[in-house]
Amino acid sequence: MPTNLKGADEYEDQAAKINSLLVPGSGKPPFPVKVKPTDDHLSRIKANIDWMHAAGKIGVPLDPAGAWAIQQNTAEHVQMLAKQNPAAAKEIKQMLGELEGVQSPVSGVQSPTANGAPINGARQTTMTV
Repeated sequence: MPTNLKGADEYEDQAAKINSLLVPGSGKPPFPVKVKPTDDHLSRIKANIDWMHAAGKIGVPLDPAGAWAIQQNTAEHVQMLAKQNPAAAKEIKQMLGELEGVQSPVSGVQSPTANGAPINGARQTTMTV
């Protein structure tokens, strides 16, 4: 968790927004969460990654649309961060690429998984930033 107050507040806010990104049931779309230029992108990216990793560790089943929404939100934060701080965005992309050798939506490698299986139990779709 971030050590500065703004970062900590935004980390908590992002953790709450993850629930909006998850699909509440079959056939229901995820609620879009707007990424703002004023967001603390590092804190919000960390919250998304931490949540996906924790969900994968305990085998939380995710609807593919919900998983995609979280991945899309992470990618949007990385894109905004790249405009504001290219060096930090490059570091985040590299860190995502090193996450246990699994696919991440923003670096072209897989998202965190549980025992080698995608969190949502389906094929992961990836995108590159």
